[in-house]
Amino acid sequence: MYNNNRDTEEVLLYIKKATMFMDPAMKLLGLGTIKLFQLFARMIKEGKLSQHEFKDFQEFAKLTEGKFSLVNIPIESDGSTKFLGAKSFGNELDELKKEGIRFSIMPDLNKEDNFVQLAVMDEDREKFRAWNQRYLMKRMGGGEHNLASLEALTSGQTSLISIPFEGKEKIFQNDFQTLGINYSILPDLKVGDGQIQLVIANSDMQKVEHWYKLYQEKRLRQGESIPDMNPIDMDTYQKTGDMTPDEYMETAADDIKEMNQKYEREPGTFEKTMSEKESIIQSDENVAYSEFENDLRYQKFTINDGTLVQPIAQSQTGKMKMQEFGEKGYFISRIPGTKGKDVQYLVIEKEQVFVSKDGQTYTAFLDKSKKPMVFDNNFKLVAGGKRKFTEELFKNHYDLSSREQNLTQSIRNAAPKKAVNKAKSPTVPLKTK
Repeated sequence: MYNNNRDTEEVLLYIKKATMFMDPAMKLLGLGTIKLFQLFARMIKEGKLSQHEFKDFQEFAKLTEGKFSLVNIPIESDGSTKFLGAKSFGNELDELKKEGIRFSIMPDLNKEDNFVQLAVMDEDREKFRAWNQRYLMKRMGGGEHNLASLEALTSGQTSLISIPFEGKEKIFQNDFQTLGINYSILPDLKVGDGQIQLVIANSDMQKVEHWYKLYQEKRLRQGESIPDMNPIDMDTYQKTGDMTPDEYMETAADDIKEMNQKYEREPGTFEKTMSEKESIIQSDENVAYSEFENDLRYQKFTINDGTLVQPIAQSQTGKMKMQEFGEKGYFISRIPGTKGKDVQYLVIEKEQVFVSKDGQTYTAFLDKSKKPMVFDNNFKLVAGGKRKFTEELFKNHYDLSSREQNLTQSIRNAAPKKAVNKAKSPTVPLKTK
């Protein structure tokens, strides 16, 4: 479609200049944004993206200086009609504009998944979250019966939980119906992570907790360890829809992934420099620290540099492994209480690790629903069946330092007050059981 188009050549030249740091406007953008530009340029060349869509994103990226977030938004397919042209979602986007929220509709990489992605300017994130909460609550489902709302049944007394039953809803649906549990399933904003989120009537929470404990015990007898049920709040639920550029590109349909793969090559000087820059461990005064701190999906770990990190480099093998993990963007430390032949090492992505101002303490945030990467004394990955879930690992081996306890309290005091267990249900009809 555009293979011989002069405009296409100009776009590809623009990308080349960006990756060589020749365009001053692009110097403010991170590696993730550059990777998006590269993907979109390849799609234009292959006739899978229009010039108009590319230029819309280009202008938005320059306007925001790369300071934007990608958010996954569930939509309702209307069959043959492209949904973005449908009136209902168009009206929703009009509301965003009326509220002064700056955003851009990202190119749809998979038109069959019933999701679209929006890029939202970071300065407008709080206003966007308020809109997004209203939008998502209108789309709650999960039962065969329509009720005026959960509020009519519970007087607004509800709780949110996250459980590892993505694609396995039948495991609990029949039992919940038998037990008379009032609940509603929230739209899954992060397909593939294994988790789904439910709104539960507070009066039924004890029954849910008891049922879940019995289910865990049953699965453990069968040789499978199930993570604990995770209470969350609405803000935490919305964050499950946040995406990195890599996660956004991973949503692409197979034909786009295959197209992109044929262009892949060894990273150049620019990309290596950007990767190294982004792999540097951040300060605990960074905004991202506060984001993790207020995200109930993550457990905070405190790691002492002098006792759990530096000693690893005292052996030649340890020094080599530290460098190897570091170059791949990972942070390694010894797990407290393990030593000698039984020593184990915790390996974490650097973007989830922060260093204190004095450089003596690291703080890491790990997903509670996952089993962290643990390596044995030979620096071999411990098998999944022998690794603990995050919360169990924390309880058995880690304690928050007094400094981190104070920092945690100060951040939470500064955060907007939320009624975690009193999330008021919307007045629109919900599908519930």
